[in-house]
Amino acid sequence: MASSNRRPPRDKRIQNAIGLFLAVIDFADQKHDRVPDIGELLEVYDEVVKIEGWAKKYCGHYLRDQKSGNEVPFAPIHHVVFAALLFYKRDLVVLPRGWAKSTICTVIFPLYLTCEKRSRYTMIGSYVRANALKMVYTLRTELETNEAIRRDYGDLRTEAGKWTDEFFVTSDGIVVEAIYQGMGGLRGSHYINVRPEYVFLDDIQTKEEGRNPERCAELVEWIYDEVCKLYADGHVIVVGTILEDGDAICQLIESAELLRDVDGALAGAETAVESLRFRLVMIEACDAEVSHTNWPGNPLYTVEKLRASREENESSFDKEMRHLPRSRKSRDFHTFHYYDDAELTGANLRLFNGVDLIPGENDLVQRRGKDTDYYASVTVAKGLVTKLLYVYDAFRERECTKAQMVGYTLDRYARFFAIDPLVRVRIEANVFQVWFAETFLEAAHERGMYPGVDPDVVKGDKIDRITAWDTAVNTGKVKFRRNDPAQEILILELKHVRNRRVHDDLADAWEKAMRAARQVHVGGGEGAAVGDYKPRAMGF
Repeated sequence: MASSNRRPPRDKRIQNAIGLFLAVIDFADQKHDRVPDIGELLEVYDEVVKIEGWAKKYCGHYLRDQKSGNEVPFAPIHHVVFAALLFYKRDLVVLPRGWAKSTICTVIFPLYLTCEKRSRYTMIGSYVRANALKMVYTLRTELETNEAIRRDYGDLRTEAGKWTDEFFVTSDGIVVEAIYQGMGGLRGSHYINVRPEYVFLDDIQTKEEGRNPERCAELVEWIYDEVCKLYADGHVIVVGTILEDGDAICQLIESAELLRDVDGALAGAETAVESLRFRLVMIEACDAEVSHTNWPGNPLYTVEKLRASREENESSFDKEMRHLPRSRKSRDFHTFHYYDDAELTGANLRLFNGVDLIPGENDLVQRRGKDTDYYASVTVAKGLVTKLLYVYDAFRERECTKAQMVGYTLDRYARFFAIDPLVRVRIEANVFQVWFAETFLEAAHERGMYPGVDPDVVKGDKIDRITAWDTAVNTGKVKFRRNDPAQEILILELKHVRNRRVHDDLADAWEKAMRAARQVHVGGGEGAAVGDYKPRAMGF
C-alpha cells in the first residue's frame, strides 16, 4: 500500500513550484530574468509544503476557528507568504487584519526556524518594548509547554539568566531576542560570534503615530538604517496593515516600488538595490473581489460587511482589504453618479468604444503575474437629448491570445452596432495595435461587418489624460451603470489612478472612449477633431 505521505510526482511538483514562484516575483524580477533554476524552485516549494505540515502538527491550536474549534486550512495567500519568506531577504507582508499574517510571521515561522535550527539568531520586534516582549514570550511559552514540540525536540529550556521574556537561548544554542525602536546598541548586535539571521517586525506603529509624518519618517529610517544593516546576509520581514494615508507602511510600500523600478543593468547598481529592496506580499488592488485570497478564518461575508453604500465604509474597505490609502479629499475622482438601465430606455444614443490591448500570444502562456496587464474594452454612450455621457459597457480579461482579443472586440462591436450603426472602435496606434486593427477588420469583413476603426495617436502622460476628466465625473456629466461589477472595478481604478499598484487598463480604455465622444458632434456624424482636448471645457 502506498504511503499517505508520498510526495506528488516530480512534474506536478515542478508545475506547482513554478505557479508559486510566479505569484511571488514582481516585474523587476521578470525584467532582469532573475529566475531560479528548477532545483531551487523545487527546494523552496517542498519546504513550503513541509512548513505547512509542520505548522499543522505543532501549531494546530493557532489554526482553529475560535468559535467552532474546527481546523482552518491555509489559503493560497499563505502559501505565497511562506514562499516569499524563503525566496527573499527583504519581505513586506501587508495583509488585512484577521488574515493570520502575524500568526505566520511572528509565531509559526519563527518557531519553525528555532526548532529546526534554520536560524541561529532571530529577532522579533515592535514599535514599543511591551509588544516585542509579548511576542517573544509567546515563543518561549510554546517551547516550554507545547507537548508535541517537547516530545520531538526535547527540553529546549536553559538556565534562568538565558531564559527571559526579552532574550533567551535554547539548550542547543539558538538565540531569540526582542527589539524595539529606540533600543540602544542594536546596530552591532551579536551573540558570541553569531549575528541576527532573521528579524521580524510587527505592529510597528499605532494609528496615532501613523498620523505623525515625522514619527513615520523616523520609523522608516530606523528600519532601513538600523534593522536592515544588522547583518549583510540577514533576512528582514516587516508585517503590517495600512492605518493612515502616508503612514510608515505606506512609505515602505512606496520605497519598495520605487526601488523595484531601478534599472539593474546599471553597472554595480543591481546588487546595491537588491540588498535594500523589500518584496511586497499583498492582495492585488483591483481584483473584482478578494475571495480568492480569503480564508475561513475571515469569511467572505465578514469582508462584505465593509462594502456598505456609505462612502466612509467603502473607503474603509479599500484601506483594509485592498490597501489603497488615498483619502477621498486627495483623489482626482471622488464623486460618482449612477444611472439605471431604465434611464436609457428609448434614448437616442451614440456609442464610442475604446480598447486597451495587451501583448497577446498565439497560444496561451502564463499571464498570472501580479504585474500583468488586462485586455480592456469600455464603451461610452452619448445622450443626444440629455447631453450626458453614460458608461455603457466595461469588460476586461487577463489571459488572452491575439485571436481571443480580436473575438472579444468583434463580439462587442456586433452588439453595439445594433444600437448605433455609427459606433466606432478606437485603438492606440503603435506596432502591435496596428496589427490588431488589421486583423480585427479582416475578421469583421468575413462576418459581413465593416466597422470603423480610429487609430489613437496620443501624446503626454497617461495619468494626465485620465485625470483631465475629473470635473466631468465629479459633477455628474458622466454617469456609471449602477451595480455593474466591471464598472465597479473601473471606478476603483479611477479613484486610485495615481496609485502605481492599481491596474489602469479599464481607465485607459475609458479615456479613449471619452475622448472619441468629445471629438464627435452631438448631432451625429463625424465632427472635426478637437486637437488639444480640454474635457473641463466640455459644453454638456
